[in-house]
Amino acid sequence: MSNSVIIAWMSLAVTAEGLGTTLLARTEHFRRPVPTLLVTCSYVLCFYALSRLMALTSPGPAYAVWAGGGVLLVSLSGQIFYGHKPDLPGALGIGAVVLGCAMTGLYS
Repeated sequence: MSNSVIIAWMSLAVTAEGLGTTLLARTEHFRRPVPTLLVTCSYVLCFYALSRLMALTSPGPAYAVWAGGGVLLVSLSGQIFYGHKPDLPGALGIGAVVLGCAMTGLYS
């Protein structure tokens, strides 16, 4: 399988997970139907793409890259859409998680 297919499934999985997690606050504890439906569809799409990805590559590195990409995307969307800016320890922690996931994905 070509790397472009792996990258496409990974991008879809990370993007769908980031969208679902970003919209989760808008569901108001799953009381609002449209945001709840969007979150549900985003997570179903995310896990479908992740399952396809894991059929093409090793699960450990695939999960690591997905997790790191999701952390980065959700932290950025939190800043953009909700004004949540991490303090220095929070930013360092996010950086450490992303770096660890990237290293696992690249070198495992």
